[in-house]
Amino acid sequence: MHTLLVRILEHRQLSHAGQLFTISDYDVIADLHRTLAKIKSIFNAPDYCRSAIDQSVVEIVLARITAAIREMNSIETYAPALVDTLGNCLSHKMTSTDLNGTLIDTPHCKIACELLNSLFLHYSKKSVMTVTVPTAIRALNCGSDELTRNTTGYLSLAAIHNGRLLAQYSLQIITNILNGNFSLVRVIPQLYPENREPFHAHFPEILKLLKNEQTDQSERLSILQFTSMVANANPDLILKYLDDLDIFLFHSPTRTAVLHIFLSLISLNRTFALVPHLDALRRAAKVSDSDNTLATMAKIIGVIGRNDSNTANIAVDDLITMSSRLSGSLPTILKEIEGVAECFPAAVHPHLAFIRSIPETRPATSAVCARIRALSRNGYFYPTAECHEDSTVINIASSTGLEHSDDSFISKLSPKIDAPIISR
Repeated sequence: MHTLLVRILEHRQLSHAGQLFTISDYDVIADLHRTLAKIKSIFNAPDYCRSAIDQSVVEIVLARITAAIREMNSIETYAPALVDTLGNCLSHKMTSTDLNGTLIDTPHCKIACELLNSLFLHYSKKSVMTVTVPTAIRALNCGSDELTRNTTGYLSLAAIHNGRLLAQYSLQIITNILNGNFSLVRVIPQLYPENREPFHAHFPEILKLLKNEQTDQSERLSILQFTSMVANANPDLILKYLDDLDIFLFHSPTRTAVLHIFLSLISLNRTFALVPHLDALRRAAKVSDSDNTLATMAKIIGVIGRNDSNTANIAVDDLITMSSRLSGSLPTILKEIEGVAECFPAAVHPHLAFIRSIPETRPATSAVCARIRALSRNGYFYPTAECHEDSTVINIASSTGLEHSDDSFISKLSPKIDAPIISR
């Protein structure tokens, strides 16, 4: 150990502390294990929290050590020693009460904050995180709001590059979330693909946080992103909770996230589960001012409309109404109307006058409008069954001279179908 460190650590000569930054980084860490052992003996002493001198000594020397490690880029070598010191520190109380009964952080909490900050500066280094994360998880339950908040932020960063590592602690993280550390939900999308079962088991409790007044917008978006991932991996798990999502269709920051969940369910042939949510989609469309969002809603409504004749009537009404607001995406809406007409042509019949008038102002839509009119006319004379696997599809091309749209329902038929898959 450098003689200057001996003076400061052994003899508490704080007057020499400023000289620590004049010696080389190598001299500071040349005997690091012995230096850290001395630091631990100081903060483990019973009277450490009452000794301002001891606290200053520990804080100054630790600051110099972490700076030297950072400058010499040797964190991977010394991370285990720093983590050992951190773990030793966390064995002490992180909070206490002052004379007024106010909860305050202890000097040990300050040490823990310094060490965690130094270690998580290197959150992209797997070897550092491998030794750091297990001890950092302990810090989440330390009782100090500041230390918990800092650790949560560090773990959110670490999850970007170390999802598999953090996924080993999924249960501890879920427990912390449900106990009120809502900021931790931001790590769920990184952890879920690596360890799904704990999140499936606690899915209802996590989803309830969407309506918790203490969760902020970014946290709700993380929960909705997680829900979308569950919808892709285990769609049946979320079906009975879809009612909880309807309210978020009416808020622009969360609307797109909910629509992505609906799209996932459609792609996995769970369209039937969305029929009860057609009314919510219709009302949400009325308050949406984004053409892209409205176009997505039109696609979803169109697919839902192919479920049964009653739903088809409602869906076509909605699509016709949306066409007056979404002139830029009129071709998209017409293709969805065509898709419904292929299944339930009678649903389009009340709107033929409107559809007939469209090409007068939008000549580019004449082909799809002609197909819709032909479908309705053929369906009027030859009613078709619902769009199930045993349904008979009328070939209107032979009777009208028109070809099917590449995006039409007929082009997407498969032996088993609930609804056509929408490409995102």
